[in-house]
Amino acid sequence: MILTFNELSCNKDFLDNKSARNLINNFILLMKEIENQNILDECILTEDFFASDNISNYNFSKWLKDDSVDRIHKQFFRRFMDKRCTYVGASNVNGDFSIIIGEKKYESIGCAFAIERETDILSLPTNDAWNHGSLTGEYVTIANDFDDEILDFKNVVLNNIPTTTSIDAIIAKYKKELQNNITSGQDLWESREKLYPNLIFCSNVKNQLFEDSEKFHIISVMKKLNEFQKYFSEYDGKYDPNKLGMGARTESESVKKNPELRNLRLFTKPDGTKDYFYDHVGFNGKYSAGRIHFLPDDKKRMCYIGYIGRHLPTKKY
Repeated sequence: MILTFNELSCNKDFLDNKSARNLINNFILLMKEIENQNILDECILTEDFFASDNISNYNFSKWLKDDSVDRIHKQFFRRFMDKRCTYVGASNVNGDFSIIIGEKKYESIGCAFAIERETDILSLPTNDAWNHGSLTGEYVTIANDFDDEILDFKNVVLNNIPTTTSIDAIIAKYKKELQNNITSGQDLWESREKLYPNLIFCSNVKNQLFEDSEKFHIISVMKKLNEFQKYFSEYDGKYDPNKLGMGARTESESVKKNPELRNLRLFTKPDGTKDYFYDHVGFNGKYSAGRIHFLPDDKKRMCYIGYIGRHLPTKKY
């Protein structure tokens, strides 16, 4: 996820000096929550983020020097800026973005950058314009028409995330966008930790997924993994197949007592130990009967995924 900060939301016309400290505190706390979820790749700030004449008198620079601000929050923000933030200026954009609020026109380099790089914007809730999930304005570029240069005007809508947005809503939005971009088993494997933090995938699953290049089949797998993640994110250490749903079941005694069939369900976990993965759910896809074999870990309150593929042999199948 890449977020571009909407510098207009801390313009002196909107950011009241009395409420600025709390608004910035909330911004920092949200960034800390996002950072803890490991879903942010980069935060884009304008070059004049700390020094613009348009910024409120109480700004981020004043916040960093404010003795009443928690020192731990200041330390986090300094590390965050060094690790996650990139600064852009007028030379980094090809067009101009503007929005009219009241009777005044405001221009934003950050919003222009977000349009061109297709990122969401992040706004302090200092005006009703920044309090919604979208922001509408005008984007102007210079286009060449044979020998003449003409201005190209477009009305544009930006995805906006107010800093009052809950972390759960941001995570859900991020995961939805990430899943929409997955088109193969390799994509799914590379995104597994961000999408499914409560699932642990055994190494052999990698090869099974890499051999899968059909999007509709991977979508079927993801639908099942989403249900696993939902269940094990709230896992109390007492596995209940009925609460997990999806027709979750274990193998028959005839499979468990047959050495050849039993060994087909023996998989190596990431720590090198081996275990039998009898529990499974079915899924539809290019296989007539797909299976996901899994093993709940009651102590870690997570779940191992040991196999994703065709129905494993039984005496009847």
